[in-house]
Amino acid sequence: MNHPANTALHRGTMQTLQDMLYRHHPGVQFYKQALELTQGMGPDQQCKITLRFDESTDPRRYNLPTTTSNEIAVILPGDGD
Repeated sequence: MNHPANTALHRGTMQTLQDMLYRHHPGVQFYKQALELTQGMGPDQQCKITLRFDESTDPRRYNLPTTTSNEIAVILPGDGD
């Protein structure tokens, strides 16, 4: 909420949406785990997580995940522990 792009957003609505996602979205635990794994990294090791869609690719192969998808891949730096 502290980002300048979020100044017009209603804080209560955003809190409600965040709480709902934390309780019901299956990917939240993966994001929490990724945050824990990357918190101690130095500035030279920081990464950005994004979902990218390129309209020129074959949508049957390269498409964004759906709400029912459980096939989301993530590459996390480190030794796997």
